[in-house]
Amino acid sequence: MDSNSCSEAIRSFGFEPAEPPQPVAGGWDTEMWRFRTSDGGEHVLRVYPSPEREAGLRVEQAALAAAADAGLPVARVEASGVLSGLPMLILSWLDGEPLLAHLQRRPWRVRNLGRELGRVHARLHAIPPPDLMRQGAPDNWLVWTRVNGVIEQMELLRTSVGTGSLIHLDIHPLNVLTDGRRITVILD
Repeated sequence: MDSNSCSEAIRSFGFEPAEPPQPVAGGWDTEMWRFRTSDGGEHVLRVYPSPEREAGLRVEQAALAAAADAGLPVARVEASGVLSGLPMLILSWLDGEPLLAHLQRRPWRVRNLGRELGRVHARLHAIPPPDLMRQGAPDNWLVWTRVNGVIEQMELLRTSVGTGSLIHLDIHPLNVLTDGRRITVILD
């Protein structure tokens, strides 16, 4: 997707970019574009790579709503839909820097920020998953994690994998942002 088609997509959701959207680095398999609106609001357009990912968009939207309702620092979903066959979300932009980048410059903060990340992670796991995420669990997320081998799946199921908590499955120092004192955002 280029900047012009990105602007068209943003407009179709009812937003008017004040300047051309800028690509955001990161994202394993989605494109992300940061844009500002004339009211000073900052947002990100997240574009999923294929029509088959619409179900994933819905699950992510439900997870973000559950985390936000529990008071966790996550982006707010401002709009969602399918345009030109591709699922898309518009999310609020949240400030901070990736925890890894911060710790590379200030490694002495690893202990305090590591504890903070642990507290945020524990709060996340205390949230019951939305009904949409319970459907088909744990088989649907075992496939998503690419645990393809029958032996590996059976071992996970034998350990009584639970489905009573909202889980991230990819929380690490590149998927959280910090202001240097606390975790300010959980990404993905």
